[in-house]
Amino acid sequence: MSGVETPEDFIELMRSKGYEVEVNEPSNLEGNAVQVEVPEKSLSLMFVTRELCKDFLEKKGSTK
Repeated sequence: MSGVETPEDFIELMRSKGYEVEVNEPSNLEGNAVQVEVPEKSLSLMFVTRELCKDFLEKKGSTK
């Protein structure tokens, strides 16, 4: 999406289009992830840091 670089950008975009947005930060991922839901669009997105993605991919790769 053009102009969307952060979870805040996405939240602002959805709200500017008139959608209700629910934002949660999972306690077990505090500081590393933000869950954003747009019920009217049936969207549920999880924005995570690069480090968290990298760690996940490394762990997933090591299980093969």
